[in-house]
Amino acid sequence: MTQIYEHTPGPWDAKDWRVCHSIGGDIGVICDTASNAKTRTLENRANARLISAAPELLEACEAMLDGYEAGKQIRELCRVAIAKAKGSEA
Repeated sequence: MTQIYEHTPGPWDAKDWRVCHSIGGDIGVICDTASNAKTRTLENRANARLISAAPELLEACEAMLDGYEAGKQIRELCRVAIAKAKGSEA
């Protein structure tokens, strides 16, 4: 039988090459996109931004599939998630 696990709730934030989550004032690392100093590149920072947008991207996709208050709100969810993934403002 397949067991399904819940992911760490969002929001997640990119901190350099790490993806972090604040839990009661403590910062927890969800993942590290650079395993050592040689791999700490701009690409790794972009990867961390993309991964940190996962909760918002999931929410936007679920809203699209559920027909969640269609139209403007779905577009805004998507716009915010894409901006976060790209490291820019919505």
